[in-house]
Amino acid sequence: MIDSATVSRRFRGRTPDAHSIRHADLGEADGSASENGSGTTRVVALVEGSRLQAAGFAALLAGFSPEITVLAVPRDIAGCRREIDRDRPDIAILNVRTVRPELVRLLRYLQERGDQVRPVMLAESLDPQCVGRVLGLGLGGLLSADLEPADLLNALRVLRAGRMILDPAVVPYLVNGACDMNGVQGRAPATTPAGLTSAELEILRLAAEGLGNDEIAQRLAISTSTLKRNLRLIVGKLPARDRTSAVVAAVRAGLI
Repeated sequence: MIDSATVSRRFRGRTPDAHSIRHADLGEADGSASENGSGTTRVVALVEGSRLQAAGFAALLAGFSPEITVLAVPRDIAGCRREIDRDRPDIAILNVRTVRPELVRLLRYLQERGDQVRPVMLAESLDPQCVGRVLGLGLGGLLSADLEPADLLNALRVLRAGRMILDPAVVPYLVNGACDMNGVQGRAPATTPAGLTSAELEILRLAAEGLGNDEIAQRLAISTSTLKRNLRLIVGKLPARDRTSAVVAAVRAGLI
């Protein structure tokens, strides 16, 4: 990991762009990332906050793993677009306070470019009415900014593998109709999936309410291992990638 002394040494004497921290300002993360990022996940991370907050987030990412190469940490949306155009990263982390028109325009711009940049949004606050619209603009992931560092690293791995990651807390917004379901990314079943039992539909309904596996198992008076086995069957029937995407698929199909 990178301690405060390391960060201080890397920035001493530098006068980088006040609105963006570049790879050159970060230096090498204890030899973990090469300059060209070969074999690593190349990241541009938007951090809407002070320069100190941006530097802290940059240091956190750079110290995560040899898998991560931090190319730049811009502090505004316009700067983020410039850095993405310049560096062509694998993933763009958008650590934003809320969804607003400038962010939507950036996502639409990335979607229209049609390249391989996968945007993931970390939101401090999120208007549920915007969830569907944002996901419909090619967002690869939507997560709470209040997540553990290890969960963020796992999310980056999921995105790099070409899959979508969605915070379970977002699912109730989709279920209760607070956002436009037509905007949600992912394949919707052409017809109602066959083979889901009433018990499996009940599991999906409880998962859509945001209950964890242990809570669902307790509610249904079954063991956690039985619940997990049922979830695997549900994921296979829809088909879906995981529990969260199974709930989204069920909602879109009108099953719950």
